[in-house]
Amino acid sequence: MKLTLIEKLLGALLIITIVMTIVIPFIPNLFLHLV
Repeated sequence: MKLTLIEKLLGALLIITIVMTIVIPFIPNLFLHLV
């Protein structure tokens, strides 16, 4: 199965969205630990 460029971009966007929803809640905690 050869993915088209658009399908790759959509897949990347989906992964970024999922990662962000997981990571964003932890960012304030990380800043608190750094400061």
